[in-house]
Amino acid sequence: MRELLFTSKEAEAEGGIKYRFDYYMLIEEISGGNDLLCENYGVKIASPDQDGDVLAIGNITMSVRGIETLLKLLSDNFVTPVSLPYVVEDWLSN
Repeated sequence: MRELLFTSKEAEAEGGIKYRFDYYMLIEEISGGNDLLCENYGVKIASPDQDGDVLAIGNITMSVRGIETLLKLLSDNFVTPVSLPYVVEDWLSN
């Protein structure tokens, strides 16, 4: 599985606490019969500054356009590793 950094976001909370989250696209190659090769995409959010919180969810979609849309949603709304499963679940149900 490969991972590509999509973007990093920083924000400052009350009290001057700074938060940074890195948003990654996960890419898994899936081979099938007759030399068929597909890619399956997932996401990962890492917080290198805050206790090293990391959460990855693979196998979300086979659409690169779809995973880019999801990553933009996640980063634009400053989604954290803790809330990632809930946002992905909502995104998949729409």
